[in-house]
Amino acid sequence: LAAADRASLLDVARAELQTRVGSALMERMTTEEVDIFEAANELEDDSAAAVLDEAVPDRLEIIAATLNALRSELLDARDSIVRELGLAE
Repeated sequence: LAAADRASLLDVARAELQTRVGSALMERMTTEEVDIFEAANELEDDSAAAVLDEAVPDRLEIIAATLNALRSELLDARDSIVRELGLAE
């Protein structure tokens, strides 16, 4: 892949990972915890991380599992992605 194409693909993958992780974390939080997290996230400090540490203590495991699932999906779809990008030989 050209550098620009690779960067674009990575941007899409990062956005998808962020969406999936956010959804998975929010599913484990109460509405009140989500509200507190969103307010803390607007601050310029580590408040949001502290809220997540308390509300979702296994968040690092959730992030790792979500990353691994996305990685597997991308690897499984590798051939079709290459074809769609017109990079197939």
